[in-house]
Formats: sequence, C-alpha cells, structure tokens
Amino acid sequence: MKNKSIITISTIYGTRGFHFEKWHSQFLKISAVIFVLVVSAVVFNLSYLSKKVDQVSAQEDKLKQHSSTLQSTIENLSSENKNLEQDLENRDTLITDVSTRLDEIEQYLETESYPASLSSGKDSGFDLRLNIAAVNSAVRISLLESIPNGAPVKNARLSSRFGYRTHPVTNKKKRHNGLDFAVNTGTPVYATADGVVEIARKSNAGSGNFLRIQHGFGFTSSFSHLSSFKVKNGDFVEKGQLLAKSGNTGLSSGPHLHYEVRFVGRALNPLAFVKWDNNNFDSIFKKEKAVKWEFLVRKVERQISSQLQLLSQVDAELLVQSN
Repeated sequence: MKNKSIITISTIYGTRGFHFEKWHSQFLKISAVIFVLVVSAVVFNLSYLSKKVDQVSAQEDKLKQHSSTLQSTIENLSSENKNLEQDLENRDTLITDVSTRLDEIEQYLETESYPASLSSGKDSGFDLRLNIAAVNSAVRISLLESIPNGAPVKNARLSSRFGYRTHPVTNKKKRHNGLDFAVNTGTPVYATADGVVEIARKSNAGSGNFLRIQHGFGFTSSFSHLSSFKVKNGDFVEKGQLLAKSGNTGLSSGPHLHYEVRFVGRALNPLAFVKWDNNNFDSIFKKEKAVKWEFLVRKVERQISSQLQLLSQVDAELLVQSN
C-alpha cells in the first residue's frame, strides 16, 4: 500500500475508490505543473500579443492621422501651386501689356532722339528701356515746367507778330520783340512756366503796367499793358497760375496783351514757345536755334538719371531692411 494511492469519490450512487500507483501520482503532478506552465505561457503570450496589437493599432491611428495631415498638406500645396501658376500667367500677361505699352511710350517720346545717359551697367534690356522712358518723360516734364510754353491767355486772337513792324501809335518802323494778343481789358493772364516774379511795376508810359517772370535755365517771360496784378515781386509762381489781368495801360492803341520770351536777355520769337507742348516736344529744338538745346537737355537728363539711381538705391535699401 505504500506504493499506491487511493482516491475515493462519493456520489449518490455510493462510494467508489480508485487505486493509483505512486508513479501515477507523480505523473499527474508533473502534468499539472506542465499544464499550469503552458497555460501561464499562453496567458502571457496572449497578454503580450494584446499589448502589441494595441501598440500596432495606436501606431496605425498615428499613421492614419499623419497620412491625413500629409494629404491636407498636399492639397494645400497643390492649391498654392495653382495660385502660383495663375500668378505667373497674370505676370506674363502684365509683362506683355507693359512691354506693348512701353513700345508705345517709346514711340511717343521718340527716345532715339535723345537717349538717356545711364551708366550703372546693372540694368537688363527691359529695365533699361523703362529707365530710359522714365528719364525722357521726366526730362519733358522738367523742361515744360521750367521754360515758357503755351499761351498766356486763352482763346485769344494774335493781332501782331514778332519782328519788324510799323508801331500803331508812333507810326515808326521798329522791331516788335513779342506777340500781341487781342483781348478785352480784364482778361486773365496765366504763367507759362514755373518761376519767380522779378518785376511787377505799375506805369502809364511805354509798356504800362509791366510784369516779368524769371524762369529756369536763363529764360524770362514778360507781360505788358496790364490792368492789375495778382502777384507781387518775389512771389514764386507755378505754370498755369493767375498772374494778372490784361488792360490798355502805357503806349497802347487798344486793349491787348504784349507777351515776350527772352533767353539771357535776348528776345526770342514767342510763337514757337506758344505752340510748344508735350505733343510736339521736339519742334522747339528745330525752330529756335539761339538756345543750345542739346547741352541743356543732356544736363537735365543727367540730373534726372542721378536722381533715379539714388531713388533705386533707396528702394533697394528699404527692401533689404523690410526683409
């Protein structure tokens, strides 16, 4: 009995005993231990696998979220790319329009007649054309603001021209140094260029009430036989500003305005200056030979070129600072 074990099982049907040898008992114990180990290993592996599944699932969620973010980024980049392509297309169209307009401006300005003296050497063809057009346009504006041009009175009849004539009062033949405009007393008289009032003199003899404006580059304009003044000595005036009212003062046969243009004191034919404007800018160079126009234009051109270069440098510095 020492090498046997008895297991007794009681039921409603009675009690029954089972006899096991000792090695059977050991086998059962070992089997139980092995079973427990196997079950523990399975549980451990299942737990480990479950954690791995959770980690993989979390990683998958992150990848999905990252994929969604990438997809959104791609869509945004695609939209920006379309916008950039549209901007480039618009810029190309704008450049084409500007180039066409620049051609028209160059034809209007006749840039070949007095090309700009730009010496920076940094401008490409298109930039150079723009700078030349800008300089030529600025030259025109500067000269037309500084030198008399246009009529001093509006819609007036020219009653006497520049040159020798018989004076209507003295009946003596003498040189007429200006133009006479037949206008009623009180007609507005306007400045034909920017300048400063050199003389505003009242008189009943000769030129009568007399006004002279000192302009740029040695030019002056004068107005005689006025009835009243709207400016006084030393006043700065702008082109188109009201200077006086016409009259019949001094040695005059009737109401009119006597208008003169002089260069360093020499009387010039005002008619060329009256007809001079931006639409026939080069005409004055051909009609009035007493002025060294080429030198004058080059001088103004160099000044404006220098100013534009300085402005370009300032713009570049401001752009660098803003970035």
